[in-house]
Amino acid sequence: MLHFGLIEDNNLSETDILLDRSKLHIRCGKRRLFENKTQAGIATLYDALDCALKWYIKTNKQEYLQKKKINVDGIDIENLFLILQETGDIGETSMVDFFYYFNDLLNLALESETVSFEVGDFLEGYDELLTKLRIMPFDEKELPPENPSTF
Repeated sequence: MLHFGLIEDNNLSETDILLDRSKLHIRCGKRRLFENKTQAGIATLYDALDCALKWYIKTNKQEYLQKKKINVDGIDIENLFLILQETGDIGETSMVDFFYYFNDLLNLALESETVSFEVGDFLEGYDELLTKLRIMPFDEKELPPENPSTF
């Protein structure tokens, strides 16, 4: 069992694990935001985005990765995002602006105990980006149940 027993490792591929982890963290990150665990929620959603970007690139950009001799596992989230800009998968100004807003929000959350932002607007942009990456929408009923004692 992977990820605290929430991901079955029965012959799952690396990309399947990234996809499952992204979905689990989306669900948990949103829950944390609505429970006013802002720092943890933002960090969890950021990790979900990192997994989503890796999943999307590994699933859809193999030729590009081989041509450029890139190993996605060693790349930070900003450079993953730049790959998708370079390949034309994400070029909309709204997506780029949201990504950098999210980056700034994460840094602020890590530096301060209080972070002020409009959760609804943030989640709207987040959902739009994760939909673009083909992670959302997904049926939460397909995920294993959350452990209520999880932070």
